[in-house]
Amino acid sequence: QARFLLQWMTSTSCCLALRAFGLKIHLTGRPGCRWLLAARACSTSTALGSLWCALRILPVGEATAITYLNPVICGILATQLLGEQLGWRFSVQAAVSCLGVLLVVNPFGAASGQLVATPGAPSPTFGVALALLGCMCFATGNCLV
Repeated sequence: QARFLLQWMTSTSCCLALRAFGLKIHLTGRPGCRWLLAARACSTSTALGSLWCALRILPVGEATAITYLNPVICGILATQLLGEQLGWRFSVQAAVSCLGVLLVVNPFGAASGQLVATPGAPSPTFGVALALLGCMCFATGNCLV
């Protein structure tokens, strides 16, 4: 978290220095784009929060594997929202990525009794849902840029 504080202090200092030299700097974005920046900030904050909560329930490898679906979801959102044209290579990449996540997460282990929740603890399915929410929010933030 200290890295983010250092990054904020550095970028704010640079912006204030440029403003002192007479350049017009908008610290909160251009007036027409502020709502997009606010939406991206909310999306990224939700993604980070849900991923941190998922890490309390799931093993790190599973949560990370689910988060790595970000490019697939971002491509699907870009197709639907931005009108991007994606070729057959994207479909192959998306299928391979989803198959890899299925191999790591093993959602069928719950049916065979391999995934057993500790009494009183959230179920692993809830952790997967939180990791997917985080992944979708990261992808939404990327499409809002």
